[in-house]
Amino acid sequence: MTDWARFRPWIEAVLRKTGTHDFDDVVATVLRGDARLWPGRSAVMVTEFHDYPKARHLNFWIVAADPSARGAGLRELSALSACAETWGRMQGATHAVGFGRKGWGRAFPAYHPTQIMFVKELA
Repeated sequence: MTDWARFRPWIEAVLRKTGTHDFDDVVATVLRGDARLWPGRSAVMVTEFHDYPKARHLNFWIVAADPSARGAGLRELSALSACAETWGRMQGATHAVGFGRKGWGRAFPAYHPTQIMFVKELA
């Protein structure tokens, strides 16, 4: 059984930056099988697939760590992402992608930026 309560504050911190989902949406998406939860002791990730005509991307939708864990959370995210990448390849993914703050690049040096996302609020 997943300890959703332990991950909730970490996931909600990420969701506050995007405004696209709330915590219950994430739980429902995982329970429906449309996303996969990667739980750790001090970190958590949620991945999903984006399917295109010529590629399948493993999208790192949510990547979060316990702020009190400091470096342990980043090390754990590195291990979790390696597992997710292996699983993604087995599911036919051609690329692994994710969006995040620029600083995440230091935590994931094998990833390289390919574009910048521009966002304008319309409401």
